[in-house]
Amino acid sequence: MRSDDTTATQNLGSVVKAEWRALWLPGGTCVGTIIAAAAAIATGTIALLVLNAIAREPSHVVLSAPIEASSTTFALVFGLIITIAVGRDAEGRLAFTMLRTTVRPRLFAARALTTVVLGMLGTLVCSTAVAGVGLIISTNSTVSAFELAGLAIGVHVLGTGLIALISFELSTILRRSTPAVLVYLALLVLLPLALAVGAAAVPGGAGSVIAGASAWTPAPLLMQAFAVSTLPTEGSGNLVTGLLGLLCWTLATTFVACTIFLRRDAN
Repeated sequence: MRSDDTTATQNLGSVVKAEWRALWLPGGTCVGTIIAAAAAIATGTIALLVLNAIAREPSHVVLSAPIEASSTTFALVFGLIITIAVGRDAEGRLAFTMLRTTVRPRLFAARALTTVVLGMLGTLVCSTAVAGVGLIISTNSTVSAFELAGLAIGVHVLGTGLIALISFELSTILRRSTPAVLVYLALLVLLPLALAVGAAAVPGGAGSVIAGASAWTPAPLLMQAFAVSTLPTEGSGNLVTGLLGLLCWTLATTFVACTIFLRRDAN
């Protein structure tokens, strides 16, 4: 086959299809994604039942907070699944794929895109399912509560895409699933906890600086971005800050990961 024919068959669409099959079919993330979705829907449904039983919260909180719980669960678990899958793939199939795909930036873009789309679709399914349950059992919900729930679904889909991309970039940078998982857990769990403890232990201005640094790690930013139920009382400032913070993390990790990916091919 001539090189121009090979390039023609490797347009972005065809590469995305190939990467999607590899990501979703057995051996990829299929089972893990289904488990993450089931856990997320269960979490959201339980939260919905509890809030309805308590009946003390405003209707927009009763409907939106369970969606937040569901989306947060899916985003964090799916991020872990992607970290494992991409890291494992980097140790095996990726080397063969890089030999077959002549345009390496296109391959990188396709791998990132399929990861993001799968994460966004997963959150869309989970949050919509929880919203559907809420529509059935929340008889006192107002029109504005359902409008806020719709906004929550859109924001959560976007936020999950950013977390999924960060997870993908970490595994691309580290090239191994085990160190990528350790860094992912450290970045999203251990680092904010350590900074929060440090902020409480250090008095004065230094403690405030440490607390501020903790708020700019991915997990707290995700919580801020997903807290749509607070919009009526606190406005959109926290939500926008959370999304922008996640976007900054995404841009930084993407730059490093893309550079390493292209240099790996060159070497």
